[in-house]
Amino acid sequence: MYITATLRNLALSLIGIFLPIYIIELPSKISLFSDTFFNGIAWVLVYFMIRSIITALFTLFLSNFIFLKLTLRKSILVSSLILSLELCTLLVIEKGLNLGYSSCTWLIILAGILRGLSITFYWIPFHIFFIRKTDGGDQRYGKEISTRVFLVKLSSVVAPILGGLIISRAGFHSAFIISIFLLIVSTFPIVFNLNEGVHDHHNPTTVIRNYLFNPKLKLITLAYFGNGAEALVYTIFWPILLFIVLESFIKVGAITSISILISSLVVLWVGKTIDKHGRTLLHSVGVTLNTLFYLPRLFSSSQFLLYSLDIVDRVNGVLYSLPFITNTYEKAVRLGDSDFIIYREIAIHIAIAVTAALLLILLPFLPNWRYVFIIAIVGSATSFLMSVDKN
Repeated sequence: MYITATLRNLALSLIGIFLPIYIIELPSKISLFSDTFFNGIAWVLVYFMIRSIITALFTLFLSNFIFLKLTLRKSILVSSLILSLELCTLLVIEKGLNLGYSSCTWLIILAGILRGLSITFYWIPFHIFFIRKTDGGDQRYGKEISTRVFLVKLSSVVAPILGGLIISRAGFHSAFIISIFLLIVSTFPIVFNLNEGVHDHHNPTTVIRNYLFNPKLKLITLAYFGNGAEALVYTIFWPILLFIVLESFIKVGAITSISILISSLVVLWVGKTIDKHGRTLLHSVGVTLNTLFYLPRLFSSSQFLLYSLDIVDRVNGVLYSLPFITNTYEKAVRLGDSDFIIYREIAIHIAIAVTAALLLILLPFLPNWRYVFIIAIVGSATSFLMSVDKN
């Protein structure tokens, strides 16, 4: 499971931070806004909005097919094949637009649909496998998650700078092809070496009633909403800001790699601390700093400040994300295992889709596009409700 997560992350990290920039820079796109820059961002938002709508819907209605018909192991293989098809679609879009076929822009929606399907087929099985297979008997996951994140971060150290070099020298198509190869290879450890037990039938109505609209879980739901909103803004607009200021794929990749390397050094310590002393204090520090770190993004264009901010932000990101994920797994064990994971995916992706739709409406009216980071501030602070919840 650790090998699968690490190889998959290596594949996606080659292009991950550059994906919003790739969509923005696609030539001759159909115009949603007259301003070229806003039009580029609008298509990025459309991609993420479609991706999350599809993820939420298919998580709700395809879960029984995944559990009972396809099985979790095959589902992870299918996810990688669909994701590879999405990367091929993104390449076709660029080729078509370069040839003057502006209608190829609509394939961005198809790419979003494929990514949503791949998320559904991958993350539900992966989380459930992780909960069931890695628990050492104490129903605590700090050490296990920190090990996974540490290995993922090690792969992430190499990937962004390597991706930046490949894109600068050989273009996006070369990075996409390498990613596709790594995605297929990443499925082998789980498909051929992991056994799974019997799975229960899942009722979509039950998941909505007992989890999403359950008043007793309202703090958890709000925390997932906040986490999803913050993740969308960070994923799209932080790479854009870095690229505008640094003006180089290699520089963006290099600073990302350096930041991840430094942050990986504290991961294992945080995981052990969570298991020994609990997660609430660490999470409160992480959320507070993560929220405050968005303030400089609202106004600063200093290269040095952005370099420094990316490093300290990723180091703090361990304090922000590890307790949150650990809390999710521990609550899943207590509150329903598979159904809880389904609920988690739906809640987070509803938040992402709604935030993307809201930004599509608000963006043209903002005095400065950087005001979108205010949404991330609110979302980051809201995510702490996960630690406040007593379930």
